[in-house]
Amino acid sequence: MSVELQQLIARVEKVEKLHADFQHWNNSRRGVEGQRGLQGIPGVGTQGPQGAPGKDADVSAVIQAAKQQMQSDFEYFQARLSGAIVQELKRSGVVDESGKAVLMPGPAGADSTVWGPSRP
Repeated sequence: MSVELQQLIARVEKVEKLHADFQHWNNSRRGVEGQRGLQGIPGVGTQGPQGAPGKDADVSAVIQAAKQQMQSDFEYFQARLSGAIVQELKRSGVVDESGKAVLMPGPAGADSTVWGPSRP
């Protein structure tokens, strides 16, 4: 018998044991299923009158409403994202509290030679 077949048999046996354990615990919590009970008495009260029939949906109005909602959602999330970016820039010291860039001098550059009109 091949090693793969032996491993497969072992896995199936493990699954069978897990299933048996599950059945045991599941049945012990639920208990034995009893018979169906008697039907209850109908509720008291009267049903209201039938409403007027509705009209068919206007597909273009539905699409327009969906577009407006998506635009509103987009604007909301764009504002939230913009605020989060500004807060992170402030927290990291890139901009000050008024939103202006904090200019920090960079490292000094290497000395250079100015070349004249003719280059070597």
